[in-house]
Amino acid sequence: MSMLKRILLLIFVSSVLPVFSQSADTLNRTDDQGRKQGYWIKRDAKGTKKYEGQFKDDVPYGRFTYFYENGKVKAVSNLIGDGFSSYTTTYYENGLKMAEGKYVEKQKDSLWSYYNERGKLVSQEFYKDNQKHGQWKLFFENGQVSEIITWENGIKQGPWRQFFKDGTPKLEAQFENDKLNGPAKFYYKSGTLKASGQYADDVFSGQWKYFTSEALLQRTELYRNGKLIKKEVLIEVDDGLEDAGTPENK
Repeated sequence: MSMLKRILLLIFVSSVLPVFSQSADTLNRTDDQGRKQGYWIKRDAKGTKKYEGQFKDDVPYGRFTYFYENGKVKAVSNLIGDGFSSYTTTYYENGLKMAEGKYVEKQKDSLWSYYNERGKLVSQEFYKDNQKHGQWKLFFENGQVSEIITWENGIKQGPWRQFFKDGTPKLEAQFENDKLNGPAKFYYKSGTLKASGQYADDVFSGQWKYFTSEALLQRTELYRNGKLIKKEVLIEVDDGLEDAGTPENK
């Protein structure tokens, strides 16, 4: 090797070594009070990376990335403010989103969206002060809403709706203090009324009417305290009307 090449190599090594030394010194560093400072990479006993991110005075900030054992990204959190709030996205091992939403002090807050392993939106949920609050929605594979249920401070309160895959109404009912109360209607896929009546504290109350798919009154039932006390059949049919007053996913 010529003298010139040796000199150039010495200059290159001298310039690079401090950079590598500085990176090692600043990784996983704590100050004299034992507080995490700077960039950290956490590994388990096997040496597998669990997360990487930054700290200032032992408080995480900025972007944190979490990993599966195979090294694929499991979740990404972008911390805001004092580090106790974050917008987080979790992932399936195939790389598609599993869920996304906001945490406040490790509790879910505001809107959360969930997806299946094919990337389709499955549900949307709202939280307030770590309680269910607002409209929760379920979705069919085609993106159409299948159900809407309303929560208020952790209890069911307000409208409850279910739909067929084409968006046609299937059920309309009302929650009050976590129980079904008030009028309810069930529909055929055609949109024709299938049954209607009243709920009182989760049970049938008063008169219920059942209709054929041709919109003809098929029978009436009278309930008291959830018990059937009278039934009158006008048209004999066998098209599922016996189950018309049983809502799904209550």
